[in-house]
Amino acid sequence: RSNNDNMTTTKTLISQELFDETLIENEELFDLSQEEALMETIDQFQKSKQSVDHLMLSHPKSTKGQRERLERQRVLHELSVIRKFVQEITIEFVQSLEGLFQACNNSVKMEALVIQQNGLESLVSITANIVQNESDMEDETKLRVLLKVFQLLTLLMR
Repeated sequence: RSNNDNMTTTKTLISQELFDETLIENEELFDLSQEEALMETIDQFQKSKQSVDHLMLSHPKSTKGQRERLERQRVLHELSVIRKFVQEITIEFVQSLEGLFQACNNSVKMEALVIQQNGLESLVSITANIVQNESDMEDETKLRVLLKVFQLLTLLMR
C-alpha cells in the first residue's frame, strides 16, 4: 500500500462521475463492449497521469457496478454525518462510524475514498474534541466512540 500511496500523490484525482461518464461515452462512441470500454477508460486516465485508485473500476450499468456505486454513496453519506459532529454524539453518528469501519474493512477502494474525502482529518478532529472534554457525553460513551474512531484510524493508516 505504501508504494501506491507514493505514486498517487503525483497523480491528479478524478471523480467517480467523470470516470463513469467517460466510460459510457467511450462505449457508445467506439462501439465497445462494457469490458472493452472499462479497460479503455482506465488506460486513458492512467496515461494522462490521473489516479483511478479511489474509483469503482466496474461498469456503472453492470450489477456489480451498481452495487459498488451504492456502497460508495453510503460511505460518502457516513462521512457527511461524521463531519456534522461537533459536540453531540447521536445514534446516527455512531452508526456512521460503524458503517465506515465495515465498508473500509471490506474494501481497499472504500478506504481510498475515505482518505480522498479527508476522512482522516474528520476523525482526528472528533478525537480531539472528545479528549479535550468539549463534549457533554458520558465517559463510557466517550470511550466507546474513541475506540471505534481509533479502530477506523488504524484500519485507514495501515
